[in-house]
Amino acid sequence: MVRLKTNSIVKLFLCIVLCICFLQLPHVNADNISNNAAEFTISPVYPHEQKEDDAGYFDLNVKKSTTVPVKVKISNLNKNQDIEYLIKVGNATTNDNGTINYTNFKNKKDTTAKYQLTDFISKTELKQKVTVKAGSSSEVTVNLKVPKQKFPGTIAGRIYVERLTNAYVNEKSGMNTRNHFSMTLPIILTEQAKVKRIAKMELDKVTVKNGPEITAKLHNVKPVMFGKLSIDSKITKKNHTKTLVHKSVNNYQVAPNSSF
Repeated sequence: MVRLKTNSIVKLFLCIVLCICFLQLPHVNADNISNNAAEFTISPVYPHEQKEDDAGYFDLNVKKSTTVPVKVKISNLNKNQDIEYLIKVGNATTNDNGTINYTNFKNKKDTTAKYQLTDFISKTELKQKVTVKAGSSSEVTVNLKVPKQKFPGTIAGRIYVERLTNAYVNEKSGMNTRNHFSMTLPIILTEQAKVKRIAKMELDKVTVKNGPEITAKLHNVKPVMFGKLSIDSKITKKNHTKTLVHKSVNNYQVAPNSSF
């Protein structure tokens, strides 16, 4: 239970019950991603550290003090034009709706994380541009430099590929809009063949806003990636058991060392 300080006469209590049904990696859809309108596809070129050849994303078992080449194959489906692409690498985060986000590049490093994926990559490779000839393919390499010190649990991130050439400007209805086509491939890193997925969730803070609106910030303080998280929350008056507000959610997915 967490005590809430409000300006109202009645002070409320918030009780949040977490139920992690299965500590497992959430399903990731990333196998040879394609989009006809985007006119390109991306697919992983697996290094020997890959656990499963048909995973559709990078699921790597790495060793300390090694360099692992992560390659992405970009295929330009436009047979008449060379296309320029932007390639970026970022860390996995958890959205407020309980899904793992692979496209947020502005998040700060979590205070509980020993390492994040971007710690293993040089600044020059965190953001690259490449031009792929019409109707052909090209590979882009990001080298993961695994540190000397072992890291526990799981590190998660992604490679993001965006089409830059002809981003389809739409000037209909007097509005000038630009469509951006992008795709991502998740990267999962571990140093142990079997990772102990022991999760630990903490309630960082509770915020009371006008409305009224009460927001609870939950924090995964372990390098563990899991799904099927159930959250049961209740609000009562102080020293009372009657529930004033009740909300439950199920099947949330949580990235390692992240909050939502």
